[in-house]
Amino acid sequence: MSSNENYGENIPDQALMISVISEHSVIHGSIDNAKAIRIEGMIIGDIRQADTVLVGETGRIQGNVTTKKLIVFGHIEGDILASESVSIRSSGQITGKLMTHSLNLDHGAIYDGEIIMGPSSPENI
Repeated sequence: MSSNENYGENIPDQALMISVISEHSVIHGSIDNAKAIRIEGMIIGDIRQADTVLVGETGRIQGNVTTKKLIVFGHIEGDILASESVSIRSSGQITGKLMTHSLNLDHGAIYDGEIIMGPSSPENI
């Protein structure tokens, strides 16, 4: 593995890979095994086995999300399994069942659904 010195630490090149769904793009179907994905457009389908999912302010997901880490500035309608953490920012909105170890809600964030945290939440995704 090589490193990227621009970040001041040894980061494998693979860790810097990110897939972007741009604003005004619409994807019908599922996304599997993404390292990191940033959604500014719309996905109608599931995201499965991702390391990090970031939903931008213009981003929308209509489907279930399975990831390690989720950061939401946009909207999600669907169930979420996040093995590490979920952060819903002030412009973010989630409707659906949420299972995670750690949840952060900024002032103004909207969540409507059931939350499951702690020992019963997923260990590995």
